[in-house]
Amino acid sequence: MQNRKRWILLTGLLISVLNFIRINRPDTMRVVEFLSVFAIGMFAGLLLEDTFQRIRNRKS
Repeated sequence: MQNRKRWILLTGLLISVLNFIRINRPDTMRVVEFLSVFAIGMFAGLLLEDTFQRIRNRKS
């Protein structure tokens, strides 16, 4: 189950990064760009939390 969670998070992060790269960036920040950056931060934070929990569980 843990590996499935990690793969879902990695897939979401990949999709949000690719979506952000695909967006044509004019000088202003649109709502879509804001949501893409927010999703990237959310998925990256969840992956970091999962990684730290795995490290902590190995040491215990």
